[in-house]
Amino acid sequence: MAESIVKSIAGIVIFGAALLVAARLLQRRGEPVSLMGFLMRVAGWTLIASAAVTILASTLQVAGSILLWMCSFAVLMMVANRVGRARRDMVLNVIATTVEKRMPLERVLRALATETRGQTRARLVALVGLLERGVDLPEALVKTPRLVPQEAVAAARIGRETGQMGRALREAAQQRTQAAPLWAPLTSRILWLFWSSLLLVNVTGGFVRFLLPKFELIFADFGIEMPLIAQRMIDWSGNVWIQMTISQVLVICALVFLYSVVAYIGWAPWPATLLTLGTGGSRGVLLRQLALAAESQRPLPICLETVAATRPPWARRRLRAAAQSLAAGSPLGDSLARHRLFSLRDGQLLMAAERAGNLPWALRALADSSERRMGYRLQSLGQVLVPLVVVLFGVLVAIIALACYLPLIKLIESLVP
Repeated sequence: MAESIVKSIAGIVIFGAALLVAARLLQRRGEPVSLMGFLMRVAGWTLIASAAVTILASTLQVAGSILLWMCSFAVLMMVANRVGRARRDMVLNVIATTVEKRMPLERVLRALATETRGQTRARLVALVGLLERGVDLPEALVKTPRLVPQEAVAAARIGRETGQMGRALREAAQQRTQAAPLWAPLTSRILWLFWSSLLLVNVTGGFVRFLLPKFELIFADFGIEMPLIAQRMIDWSGNVWIQMTISQVLVICALVFLYSVVAYIGWAPWPATLLTLGTGGSRGVLLRQLALAAESQRPLPICLETVAATRPPWARRRLRAAAQSLAAGSPLGDSLARHRLFSLRDGQLLMAAERAGNLPWALRALADSSERRMGYRLQSLGQVLVPLVVVLFGVLVAIIALACYLPLIKLIESLVP
């Protein structure tokens, strides 16, 4: 690499490291990470990762291929995990039905274990052993991870607090079934978009680094000036900032792609649960759990504390703050709206329903409305995002095609008498 490129990359790495050090110094011991510190860490690691990808792409010429192989392996993991997801949903429905019918859970699960195999059978046997030793169902589910969806653990805890275990598990199973058709199309589109982005970046990098320099040498030997579009691409390929931008796009695409795969498999929460409580589906789950607590005349602050234990840290802090505000005497709607868990309009609706004595009905109606809005937003996002990206890909492919064929046409024309 040229000396200027090396200096620029070194400066970017130093700047990224400085951001990480500054974020570390700003964080006080024992306190949660602030938003500014989180953004500084993300920016620092993005700059360092972009520099690393740029170095790999400039020296080894295998960075894009490695990422593509990683994505191919991730897709295979997704396909293999579809069976596991179906089995987890099946186990959840069996547990919900058994608890609703007041049947002996240990006997039913032992019979189910004889019909399954592999890790599902081993986890069912472990769950039966825990239940026979007197462990509560929520704690037993925690000790046998990946046997049921994560939502079922929170539902079981709420069911224990409200005394409606079967209904809580049934609603969790129904909500998961209803949310699957909404997330599946968007997930496949996201995976296709980022897979295509990685492939396009890899092909473009190979074209710019291998084919265009050879065109430049051929045109120099014949004393012919290259077409403007091909010359511009050669100039851009030597610009370190353009290389860093492409590397950042590559890093972001790879991270989002891999996180989508991990979330699809179930090893991480969906982005909807990363943004406080998320949009639509996650809020709908919380509202239905609060409705169960309200119908059972159980303390709502305890319900919020129980839900908070299963949420990410940033959502957990807000839920616990809302629980403390609710325990201090504030209305439910005001507590949720004040801590930015719901909008002010939804909070006012809940306060009016609480005064009228219709809080459980209002909570369920608001949950249905929230999930419908989430479905509309996801469908709109898919309908708008995919055509825009397809048009962008078409423009990039057209530029590459022109940069590839115009030099050949000009060379042939110059050689013809």
